[in-house]
Amino acid sequence: MQLDPNKRYLLSRPRGGFNDAMVQLEKSRLYAVQYGRTLILDMSRSGLHAPFESLFTVSDTFGCDVILWSPEVARELDAAQSIHPKPLSGRVSTYEIALKHQPNVQMVDRETGCQINFDHSRDHAAQILVYEQMGGGYFSLEALKRISLQPHVAEMIVTRLQPLDAGYQAVHIRHSDYKTDFEAFLTRLRPLLRGQHVLICSDSAEAKGAAAAVLDRSTSVFSVSETPDTGGVPLHGKRDSDRFKDNVDLLTDLLAMSVARKLYFTRLAGQHASKNKCSGFSLLADLLGRHPQTIRQLLSSTDTTSIEPLLARKHPPRPSLTRWMHQLDYYRWNYRAAKLAIRRYHRSLSPITDPEKIPNSHWPEESHPNSL
Repeated sequence: MQLDPNKRYLLSRPRGGFNDAMVQLEKSRLYAVQYGRTLILDMSRSGLHAPFESLFTVSDTFGCDVILWSPEVARELDAAQSIHPKPLSGRVSTYEIALKHQPNVQMVDRETGCQINFDHSRDHAAQILVYEQMGGGYFSLEALKRISLQPHVAEMIVTRLQPLDAGYQAVHIRHSDYKTDFEAFLTRLRPLLRGQHVLICSDSAEAKGAAAAVLDRSTSVFSVSETPDTGGVPLHGKRDSDRFKDNVDLLTDLLAMSVARKLYFTRLAGQHASKNKCSGFSLLADLLGRHPQTIRQLLSSTDTTSIEPLLARKHPPRPSLTRWMHQLDYYRWNYRAAKLAIRRYHRSLSPITDPEKIPNSHWPEESHPNSL
């Protein structure tokens, strides 16, 4: 691979968990489209810890040319003269990052302290722009509309989902770096899920193990992925594991929740309880379930006749009066989480087209090992 002197490029290195990475991918995609740049994509630094092409392929509607990160690309970028931020010149492939918390959270070059960022509201003269940040939101949906799972990945996921009971419901519990009071949450859900088939998705083996004990005995609890005991480290923070397997598990959980008859999640607890925050992964699964065409796009590389039966599970029969009352009570005590999900859905109907409006900050992680 050789850089074309007549073209301009944007090296994008999305950071964070899956939802954050997709948000930052969309920010970079929009900028590349708007200013006529070729996107050089390095997804290996995200929580996936894997090349983009190991899981995905871009669709014809992506909007810009894409070059995938490789050792050859790294050598070309290291030799390039026109780089922004300029302090990265000559070491694009080797610079190390740190987190700077003031005035907001930013990825910076550890050696020089410069932000690995640029003003997304205007064009820049440099041939190569470098962007490496994190930050979430509902913009991840727009990225997912323009990519597809690799055929073998899509087939693996559909094969796992096809045997599931058509009426199953799903519960998502984030409990690693961000915490959920999962025992209280499951206890609240107990009457609502009585006698149901319930999929439990979580980044915590502890939370998964608690589900069968807390929920009613008549509730059938199952999972579609393996969750190791990470000692509180988020799954996207683990490196010493089979990344392909972990990523297929993650994507299987995401799609299984999105096609469930109903998905339940709640606000975070602990230090984030006052922020009215929910897991970005929970919100993405909920949002994806409200956009079935995006699910079709993600799975478009597999047999399309196998997709529609999965989507048909979203249409439940009319509930009994008792279940309707329990459902009403759920919306009462879980009002803030439900409101946030609905708000994101309505916002997703009018997607942002200006890259500078997509945030790249994140609430601080108090004990991040790379903090400055």
